[in-house]
Amino acid sequence: MPDFVVKQQVQRSWAFAGTGSYKNLDRLVVAVSYRTTGEEDYRLLSMNGILQNDPKSKSSYEEAGGTSSTGEFVTMLAIIFKPESETKFTLSDSDLIRQRKALVFDFETIREKAQEKIAYSSGSGSPATTVSGIKGRVWIDRKDGRVLRIESEATEIPVTFPITSAKRIIDYDWVTISDGKYLLPSLSDVRLVARESGKLIETRNVIRFKEYQKYGSDVKILDDDLKPEPEAKKPN
Repeated sequence: MPDFVVKQQVQRSWAFAGTGSYKNLDRLVVAVSYRTTGEEDYRLLSMNGILQNDPKSKSSYEEAGGTSSTGEFVTMLAIIFKPESETKFTLSDSDLIRQRKALVFDFETIREKAQEKIAYSSGSGSPATTVSGIKGRVWIDRKDGRVLRIESEATEIPVTFPITSAKRIIDYDWVTISDGKYLLPSLSDVRLVARESGKLIETRNVIRFKEYQKYGSDVKILDDDLKPEPEAKKPN
């Protein structure tokens, strides 16, 4: 996989946990630079259609506050598939995804091996962090053995930690960068449930990955980036 830059269009919303009645919070455009050494740099380009002038990169969307998500490019794949994780796989189904025949495997990695990081910020001071295990399902292309989708859920979250649930779906698709084709994230749906003032609040980030380019290219804001998103609806 080459060094690249990509634009993330992020729609953030919230709901009382279990209701599925999401209300839009804000929409962000974030530029991400990825290096094959594993470095990911994030820069907030716009918030609710307003261009941001601070050029300093951050390791998350902390300039905008609220829920953020990183690691879609390599970290999640590494946690699941590296030998040290000792992930247990069980063939559970077959499926057709984006016209590709796929095998579906259930997987699980214990907390000690996965070390999946979860962070929570209440808006004041440094965020609280913990690590968890991970379980879920992965769709593998029958033809070339590549990952087409991952659905994951954090396990073994300490009961004293503010976040009670962390789920993520990542869809992968083929993109062209400098005349080469690579399988990279196209869409991510991240949902966290946290205790806030005695209530369980669910946040949802829908992230669309647009305009993959060779590293060093400028990520530009287009008119489509500044248009409001429709109100987030309850998923089927």
